[in-house]
Amino acid sequence: MVKSQNIFCNGDLNILKIMNRLITSIILCVVATAATAQSKAGIEVCYRYSHPVQTMRSAEPDVTNQYILHTDGCQSKFYSPKTEYIDSIESTPEGFEKFNTFKRICYEKKQSDLIPRFDGSFYVAKSGDNDKMITFDIASATP
Repeated sequence: MVKSQNIFCNGDLNILKIMNRLITSIILCVVATAATAQSKAGIEVCYRYSHPVQTMRSAEPDVTNQYILHTDGCQSKFYSPKTEYIDSIESTPEGFEKFNTFKRICYEKKQSDLIPRFDGSFYVAKSGDNDKMITFDIASATP
């Protein structure tokens, strides 16, 4: 009669148990990291809005404004990148002065088309934490 022989000793079984626990722990860490990253993933969508503009001087048949919707798991923001750029320049006294100097030089050289202009009149921001929506209207300068 042939005796069956266990190919693993008790020490080898302990190593296998430890390896199984280690592999399971690594898989759980990867899954938890992926789940956390998924909730912080962001989406950015660009919009182009074309419309005619009538001013006192002339009518432009097709003006295109660009808007961006940026959202993630916590908050969302809808804005015009040009308007945000100008607002950020004018947010400090130094930036405001430099931008006015630049505009004056452009007007003196009859190159007013080089001056960046607002192409949006509002910002919309929504927080997922408290579910509040805030709208900033550039025309009235009030939140």
